[in-house]
Amino acid sequence: MKNLAIEIEITEDVVYFNEKMIRGWFLANSFRYPLEFRKQNGIVRYKEKEGTIKKGIKGEVVKKFGLKWFAPYPEQENIELFTPSKNPLILVPYEMIKDKYKIVSSSK
Repeated sequence: MKNLAIEIEITEDVVYFNEKMIRGWFLANSFRYPLEFRKQNGIVRYKEKEGTIKKGIKGEVVKKFGLKWFAPYPEQENIELFTPSKNPLILVPYEMIKDKYKIVSSSK
């Protein structure tokens, strides 16, 4: 079986997790320190705990563990809004981004 390798770009904002939901609260607290800050346009701000995959984020659809996943590229603007601070290499369930992306390139 050949590896699934499709490069995609997100076409609309996707809420990956929200700390108001139980699953989101767990993910938010697992990924971030309670008092974490980020620098935006030279201004230091509190880092929100709402995981939003912003429009324009690029990555690949990969198949691991028998399931399809979205693996975002680590060096992108706004990647910090939904990935852990110390490790931006994550797998997002494909169902979260289904129908919210366009294919940039495909190699099967």
